[in-house]
Amino acid sequence: MSRQAVELAEAFSQIITDFAALVESVPDALWTVPIENDARPLNVVAYHVGSSIAFELRVLLAGADGRDSIITWDDIDAANALDADEHADVTRAEALQELREHGAAARAVIAGLTDEQLALVVNVPFLGGQVTVRQIVEWLLIGHPGMHAPDIRAAISA
Repeated sequence: MSRQAVELAEAFSQIITDFAALVESVPDALWTVPIENDARPLNVVAYHVGSSIAFELRVLLAGADGRDSIITWDDIDAANALDADEHADVTRAEALQELREHGAAARAVIAGLTDEQLALVVNVPFLGGQVTVRQIVEWLLIGHPGMHAPDIRAAISA
């Protein structure tokens, strides 16, 4: 078992735990408020972070197998717009379920990566091109919740 993979899995697990706590802390009256700097309301963004883990996991697994990603920002923008339409009425319980279920699956995958897999370099256009599998974990799986958390905090304190 790779020590660095276990450390990454623990860091991912912590960010998911922290994000879930943030989602739980949102007052009911603010659950559907618009988020500044985002075209989606708070509930949709909270759900999006959890539901995106499945997509992020596919990118990670492809990279761990040495395969490049063909996904672009245009693909992600289109998926996010569709997600916003389909989940406009998402509940807190649904958002938390996505976070916890997908988070647990991703944590297990991350922890099982080898040092060799983490060092592989693949092309992921929406992450800027050539990246290591470790960077996919750090920038995408760990970074994504951290990217949305400040906007949620700002919506709560506004």
